[in-house]
Amino acid sequence: MKHTIYFPKHSCPSSAMLFCIPLTIGMIAGSVWFSGHTGDISPVLHQYFSPQLSGDTVSCVFLESLSSSILILLVCFVFGLCAIGQPVAAALPLYRGFGIGISVSVGYAHGGASALPETLLILVPDVLAASAVTYIAVREAFRTSNALIKALCRGESSEKPLLKMYCIRFSVLLLISAVLASIKALLGYLLSGIV
Repeated sequence: MKHTIYFPKHSCPSSAMLFCIPLTIGMIAGSVWFSGHTGDISPVLHQYFSPQLSGDTVSCVFLESLSSSILILLVCFVFGLCAIGQPVAAALPLYRGFGIGISVSVGYAHGGASALPETLLILVPDVLAASAVTYIAVREAFRTSNALIKALCRGESSEKPLLKMYCIRFSVLLLISAVLASIKALLGYLLSGIV
């Protein structure tokens, strides 16, 4: 008598899990780094997540948040068009997490327990939204870079529809980032007297 063994369809970890692991490691590393740091922190490191480091005016917060997102999207876009762009794309969740870890630590260093409302109302939604956009950008960069490697190995030219869809997807991500930056700026302004 034969026995049939059924394996689950998704036995390997999903791409979201592979994104979350380096993101979490980056957050821990950013928090640890901040605990031993004194002096000013470069915007390249904190990535304008922290409300204390994001500027004083609505336009300042908007521009600084958007510039941070544009930097991530630009790096993903460029390295997604490289056949060997995967290592850089794989490092971006770690980098994004590092900025998140620093920003949360800055909030608690400046406000202690009183920073909790600000963290929950402004920082957490911003971090979740920015992480989702970064996840999609990294995923697209991996897919396109892998498609380029396959095309090179087979000696084929890359398809134009693939490049067109790639550009459209990153344009949409840029638009979403602009909307998210404006929401963050407005939230910071509206909640400035509450938190």
